[in-house]
Amino acid sequence: MVRTESRTYETKVGDLVTVNVLILSATVLSIPAVTRSNSNGTEWRLAQAEIVYPNGLVKTVQAQLFEKSYQMYPDSFTVGAAVELVVQTEGEAKGMAKMQLPTLDRIDVTAFMEEDFLTTVNEEKVANHLVNKELVQ
Repeated sequence: MVRTESRTYETKVGDLVTVNVLILSATVLSIPAVTRSNSNGTEWRLAQAEIVYPNGLVKTVQAQLFEKSYQMYPDSFTVGAAVELVVQTEGEAKGMAKMQLPTLDRIDVTAFMEEDFLTTVNEEKVANHLVNKELVQ
């Protein structure tokens, strides 16, 4: 599965920049024991994953795996596990991949936001909170 999203990142100088990213399905090949640190002290590992290009080519790529994610979900980042790679399509980090857990399927909220549904829900809330007049006296 491949999809695109916009993501906002903070640059090295503290500016916020919004870029487009590709989200690619991948399979973990290796997670090294060695951690590295960014200039801001964020620890990460240089993992390897396998991706399939649109033309069918299977390729091993490197991806940054943040140590905090790995420590929180060690059983999810194991050899053979399904993950996603977030790859910038523009900017100074174009082509660089970050490994993350697969995103869950999103719920289609459209039906819940339609006016008819919201009106019915609100009317039911009011009806459920009404007390019979005789009980109050």
